[in-house]
Amino acid sequence: MKRLSITILLLSLFLSISADRKFPIPMIDDEPLNYVCYKSREKLVVDGKLDEESWKLAP
Repeated sequence: MKRLSITILLLSLFLSISADRKFPIPMIDDEPLNYVCYKSREKLVVDGKLDEESWKLAP
């Protein structure tokens, strides 16, 4: 019973400390105002090979 009480106490302490932190932690200070998404003419296969025509046309 004592072990359970200590576990609950430590868990509640940990949760109260971690609740003060923002999640997720921002990796950059500024967020972009906008971004450009390009549409491909064909389905792309993400296999590490850039041999499809759409990959060649990508900027």
